[in-house]
Amino acid sequence: MDCSKLIIINTLVFMIIGLYLAFGLSFFPTLLLYPLLFPYFLFLLRIRTFSDDSILLETGIGYNPLENYRLSLAASAGFIVLLVTLWFDKLPLYFCIIGLILGLICYLIPIFPDYIGKFFNCDVRTEKGKDFLWLIGMFFVHILFLFVLGFYAITVGSLQLLIVIMVLVFSLIWITWKLKKDFNLFSK
Repeated sequence: MDCSKLIIINTLVFMIIGLYLAFGLSFFPTLLLYPLLFPYFLFLLRIRTFSDDSILLETGIGYNPLENYRLSLAASAGFIVLLVTLWFDKLPLYFCIIGLILGLICYLIPIFPDYIGKFFNCDVRTEKGKDFLWLIGMFFVHILFLFVLGFYAITVGSLQLLIVIMVLVFSLIWITWKLKKDFNLFSK
């Protein structure tokens, strides 16, 4: 999964470039503190989920809080996008509500691995389950970025953003293919 994580991390770089092109982020460094602190407090609220009680007796594997914290940091890019979009007051209300819902989904997926495992019938404590959780988180982050940058590209008509959006679409297609191939997620 190392190659696929590298592809998605490179796509995150394109997302940041897209935000810079779309909004001219002069306040971007202040937004970097928010994703560091918020997941930490949420993990404190869910401390029992990541305690030694989550270790299976048969395998000796439990939920890894450090791995999920890193995933939450990567997925918190969704909240950065939300804060950026709410910074501008000319956006319609429906855009802010959809952005908030998508941002919360992106941000909360790694914090609730037990519920994600039950919902998708996948044990996220295994290596394959960690890959699944990572791909699901990045799937929703890509959806959020495509929503925000696509909305802005349509309203402003920026050609540079369309190139970034094409890269995001290809990355989203690859993530969807990987979820279908490895986890049989989108099949009937």
